[in-house]
Amino acid sequence: MNHSKRFFMQLLTGTLITPVIGATSTHATPPSRYQELLLNRFSIAGFIYYDGPLLKDEQLLSLGTALKLRANPRNPFDRFAVEIYFQEQLIGHVPRSDNRHIHRMLAQGIQLKCKVIAPHPDSSLFSISAGVFLPAALSS
Repeated sequence: MNHSKRFFMQLLTGTLITPVIGATSTHATPPSRYQELLLNRFSIAGFIYYDGPLLKDEQLLSLGTALKLRANPRNPFDRFAVEIYFQEQLIGHVPRSDNRHIHRMLAQGIQLKCKVIAPHPDSSLFSISAGVFLPAALSS
């Protein structure tokens, strides 16, 4: 699957249209199948300082577990902070090195999905890897 930058931006803005040259219709054909595009993969920052380790011990954070993202521009340490929740429990943040574009997309109302992609069950380290996905990408 190799999509161009233009195609990706059209998906983000919802303006996917057929090319003007040789176009037989003024509307794009509806997509037949969807898949998620992985935007980022990271270890959840601050995981050990919140309820993350308790949830991990109870095996509630397994591979594919859905997480919620919330932009927090009022964070006193990082104006691009993005909080990560399991249900209504704060379990950490998107690392500062990865949060600017995710924060901006959330602020624009773009729906992103987040889920556990590597729970590290046998690790003595209190860490979980998560992925942020753009849900409405066309598959080839």
